[in-house]
Amino acid sequence: FTVLGMDFFGEMPVDEEYETGSYNAQCNFRYFGSGFMLLFRTVTGEEWDGIMRDIMSRHPQAWIFFFVYTISVTSLLFELLTAIVLDEFGRVHSSDELPFGPAMISNFNLHWAQLDPRATQMIPQQKLLPFLLSIKPPVFSSVEEGRQALLGMNITSADVNGCRQVHYVDTLVAVVRFRYLQQFHDIPDIA
Repeated sequence: FTVLGMDFFGEMPVDEEYETGSYNAQCNFRYFGSGFMLLFRTVTGEEWDGIMRDIMSRHPQAWIFFFVYTISVTSLLFELLTAIVLDEFGRVHSSDELPFGPAMISNFNLHWAQLDPRATQMIPQQKLLPFLLSIKPPVFSSVEEGRQALLGMNITSADVNGCRQVHYVDTLVAVVRFRYLQQFHDIPDIA
C-alpha cells in the first residue's frame, strides 16, 4: 500500500498549506519511510481523516485508496487476533491434557458395550471394578485403590431382577469427576 500511495500521491507538494495541515513534510507519500509512517498513523487512527481530506483536495478519488487500505488492514488485524485467540484456546483445551479425554471416553464406551451387549445401559455392580481396571488407561492404579475410590464415588445402583446394577451415565459421570479430582484438587463438591 505504501508503494501504491507513492505512485498515486507522491508528487503532491509538501510545502503547500492544505485544509487540515495533516499532509506536510513529515507526513507524505514522497518517500517510502514517510509513506509507511503515514499509513501506520492511518491504521492507528491518528488524524487519518485529515490526511485523507488533504490528499483529496488534489485527488478527489483518494477516499477509495483509504477505504480499501482501512478495510484490508482491519480485516488482517482481526484475523490475526482471531488466530491468536483460537491458538491459545486450542493449546489450553488440548484433549491430551484432559484427565478424561475423548479417547478414554471411546475406550470406556467400547468396554461398556462388551459388558452390556443388549444396550440396557446397566451392568452388574460386581463387574464395575474389573471394568474400570480394564479400560485404557485404567481409572485406578490398583484393585485396592479402586475399592477405596468406589466407596466414595457415589455411583447409584438399582436392584434389577435380584441383581445390583449400575447405570452407564452414573458411572461415567462418577469416573470423570474422580479423574478431575485427581488432577484438579479444588473442584467444589456439588452433591
